[in-house]
Amino acid sequence: MPALSLELLPPRVYVEPTALGQLLNFDLVFANAGDCAYELTSVALEVFDRDGARVFRRVLDEHGLRPAIHTIPDRILPAGGSLLVFNPVHTFRRDVDLASVRCVCELRTESGETETVVAEAAPSEYGQQSEFHLPLAGRVLVANGHDFLSPHRRIDPAHPLAAELGLRANSGRYAEDYSLAGEDGEATGLGAPVLAPGAGAVIAAVGEVPDNRTLREGGVEFPEFPPDPATMIFGNHVVIDHGHGEVSVLGHLQHGSVDVSVGDTLRAKQRIGQLGLSGNTDFPHVHYQLQDGPDALRAEGLPFRFEGLGWLEPGTIVES
Repeated sequence: MPALSLELLPPRVYVEPTALGQLLNFDLVFANAGDCAYELTSVALEVFDRDGARVFRRVLDEHGLRPAIHTIPDRILPAGGSLLVFNPVHTFRRDVDLASVRCVCELRTESGETETVVAEAAPSEYGQQSEFHLPLAGRVLVANGHDFLSPHRRIDPAHPLAAELGLRANSGRYAEDYSLAGEDGEATGLGAPVLAPGAGAVIAAVGEVPDNRTLREGGVEFPEFPPDPATMIFGNHVVIDHGHGEVSVLGHLQHGSVDVSVGDTLRAKQRIGQLGLSGNTDFPHVHYQLQDGPDALRAEGLPFRFEGLGWLEPGTIVES
């Protein structure tokens, strides 16, 4: 068994068509079973079309006065440990055939010895099974998305805090945050109705977490959180099973506003609560994610599309 290995997380890679091109949302996970540390010195991503021809290659390495590899802040793979790197080559033109991708990475020991590790995937578009609708009505601000810079995208299950909470995957890999947009474009809408994105059965409903308190000098004061990790993250939240392996999570709902219960059968656009400020958040919004199982700590995120809307670019305002 080799000392070094590379895997893609998640193992099944989805192509997400967007207004900006095609996105590949995956991470590189390096493992080191040896007794010496390595530094990541090169990341190359190669794309092959359906005929097996290489149609794209991009490299981040140590060339230049400010080497591109330095855009990856954590590059040390410790002895007997692991390292997660968020894929730095993530956006492609619409006409690039992403039939197969290969990551070729070089690592170097302190003494100068180098090793190469490779991982491959065959990306595919996710075949959404359910019909979904934006969970807010009106002038909606996409406060956060799941692009490369989004906090939803940048979850490392091996991080000490994530490990302490019991995270095993990134169920929010494709998550988005929605607020109502004020006249100045700022996030607002406390108390606005939050709607079920699609028909399904309620499998979790939490509504008694106190709202965070907005401070006059800025920021918020958090109450004492319950010990349940999902409630600590999402605050008041509702989880809906739509069938077909598609499960919605809607979080940060207002204290006392959740008006559905476990076992309820919902129709699309049915009110489930109100937009709030509970859980791990410092501004009013509803967090929405689609995942492939009921447990947000262990499920993987799924791409989704709302009826009548294309890809929602972070920072934009849409009418719903």
